[in-house]
Amino acid sequence: MTMIEYPEVPDFLKPLVFHEGSYPKDQIDAVIERREEAIPHLLDSIEWMLKNPLIAIDGDRYTLPFFSLYLLAQFRVIQAETLIVSLCRHPMIDDLLGDIITGGMHSILASVCMDNPSAIKSIVEDPKAEEFVRAAAIEALAILTLNDKLPRESLSGSKKGSMDINT
Repeated sequence: MTMIEYPEVPDFLKPLVFHEGSYPKDQIDAVIERREEAIPHLLDSIEWMLKNPLIAIDGDRYTLPFFSLYLLAQFRVIQAETLIVSLCRHPMIDDLLGDIITGGMHSILASVCMDNPSAIKSIVEDPKAEEFVRAAAIEALAILTLNDKLPRESLSGSKKGSMDINT
């Protein structure tokens, strides 16, 4: 039997690697306190999920990527944009993220793509993107608009099936 290799993490992140049970408030608070040290490991966990989707779905319950999505969004880590947009376009996104798609992806996208709404727009306009991911991307654009990060006029379609996102 082949041993699954997960990214190495420092001790303060280990409780989130295979977490079961209720919300780990104390462990999340510890990560927030060590934000700068945690960010590279949080990014690595999402990259691992992208590279190992079948293991992520069928293997052990590797939970760090789920916590990573929300923590990177909370920290507004712009470097997470490419990974998260790639994850949103992944053909197995529903199996990988499940309820996160409808429960939090809109906020995650709005936080990490705040400076680049065209990344969100690319998901909306991608006909191969999963429909609930596209809906989350539309909600993310609405969040940016409501928070004055995106002009309201940019959400109106200038061409059939497209939006004019001025970045």
